[in-house]
Amino acid sequence: MTSKASDFVIKELSLVYKQKKVDISGIFQELNIYDSVFLPCLHGTIVIVDAKALTEKLSLDGSESLIVNIQKEKSDRENDPFVFQKVFRVFKQSNRKNINQTSEAYILHFISEEFILSEQQKVSKSFTEKYSEIVKSILEDYLAISIDNELFKGGMFSESIGLKKVVIPNLSPIDAVEWCSKRSLDENESPSFVFFENNNGYNFTTLSRLLSARSVAQLNFLPKNISLLNNQQTNELYGVKEFKVLNQYDFLENVQNGVYAGTFIGFDPITRTIAKRQITFDDHYYTLEHGNQKPNLTVVENKKGQYNTEMYDAKQSVYVFGYYRKENDYINENDPESLNYVDDPYKYIFQRKAIFQNLMMQRVQVLVPGNFELTSGVNVDLLVPKRSEAMSNEDFYDKSLYGKYLIIASHHCISPTKHEVVFEAVSDSSNKDVEVMQTEPILNEDYFS
Repeated sequence: MTSKASDFVIKELSLVYKQKKVDISGIFQELNIYDSVFLPCLHGTIVIVDAKALTEKLSLDGSESLIVNIQKEKSDRENDPFVFQKVFRVFKQSNRKNINQTSEAYILHFISEEFILSEQQKVSKSFTEKYSEIVKSILEDYLAISIDNELFKGGMFSESIGLKKVVIPNLSPIDAVEWCSKRSLDENESPSFVFFENNNGYNFTTLSRLLSARSVAQLNFLPKNISLLNNQQTNELYGVKEFKVLNQYDFLENVQNGVYAGTFIGFDPITRTIAKRQITFDDHYYTLEHGNQKPNLTVVENKKGQYNTEMYDAKQSVYVFGYYRKENDYINENDPESLNYVDDPYKYIFQRKAIFQNLMMQRVQVLVPGNFELTSGVNVDLLVPKRSEAMSNEDFYDKSLYGKYLIIASHHCISPTKHEVVFEAVSDSSNKDVEVMQTEPILNEDYFS
């Protein structure tokens, strides 16, 4: 029998209650597993058609666990399985409906155990160390997650810079970690840390590290058995079944979020200092590494003869800062130690927003045969062809879409006979050249006179 790219093998799919296992691999209708770089934990749903009265036998009251062990084999290589193994906590039953007198259907909702544990605790504690060290302490002390244990497995952990003295303001452990990630800077002083769980484990890392990592797959848009330009056959496992461009350009939204230019206004209530700092596109873009050669940047001249990259009033952020305290004589004499922990929030208050806004400007949705390698936080190469008749001397690919993308969210949909994955991917760079539009704007009175 010929195997298909959507084939898979269920090693185990069981509900566990009071250390007793109930195999549900024969009664589930659909298993959905979700992840995202903007969400801390894996979660999902499973649809069950039940003729065994499991609701009565197991209670389904939040005490059950779900064991998922599914193996996916690549279609082009033998003995090289992709495996998904994880134990989830079932926290909710919904949509319970009778089918007939002997069976019913319902949906079970599940999530990583660490999220349940996090919601039962609060962190209210003072720390004096780097944000990455604070994150390590919170994960180990409150959630029993060590960067050396299996929960991190193939996940990433990156170190931040700068000694900080902070008080976590009565947050749940996961909220506390996310609070730290939004304030952390990497070695290039880029505020691009994210905390999330994917199929590889937990991750506390930077966009730079994610965007610069190698791609796990090249996804093609051609029918199988059709040769590419290099005469290699397309791989059915990496063949795109559906493709949708969700967002590719929004000049106005970029202006409003300070992608091209803006101003940070800082005020210090202790020294009564107010300061302004103008921020350019280069200030945030070139502190990161990127997957493609050119930035997604448009430079346009307005009616006043100024470029959008020079309009610093497009976005203004106002926040407390203490940068100039080191120049204050009173603080130097009476509290010099505090100067070691002075924060510089213009990085994460203004630039973080611009970085993520620019990242989301080119966003696509892709459906491919199920593949557990395709999870949030990994890169793929999209070999998008031109949708037109190409001349013999023209490039085969669409440069406006072709290139390296970061998967920011994935949805693995598994039925008894098929496994597919839908993911969203983004890119803050491309292979197109940056153009500076220097033509004078057309005015109504000039055009319609």
